[in-house]
This record gives sequence, C-alpha cells and structure tokens, in this order.
Amino acid sequence: MEKEKDLLDAFGEIAPSVCNNSQDEHRINRRVEVWIQNGT
Repeated sequence: MEKEKDLLDAFGEIAPSVCNNSQDEHRINRRVEVWIQNGT
C-alpha cells in the first residue's frame, strides 16, 4: 500500500476567484479550497 501524500498549493493574490473591486468580491476571495486527489 502506498503512503498518502499531502499536497498544498497557495495562490493568494495571483489567483482570485473574482476581481477585488468591491467588499462582496473581497469576501468571495477570502476562501480555503481543499482538493483531494486519489493516489492512483
């Protein structure tokens, strides 16, 4: 059985979900995304 591997990529200001022109857009960009990939 293979050992699980943790992978973390942080994009910060280089990859916002939406523009940062308003308070609502700032709120949308304050997020945490967790992607889980099967080890196969």
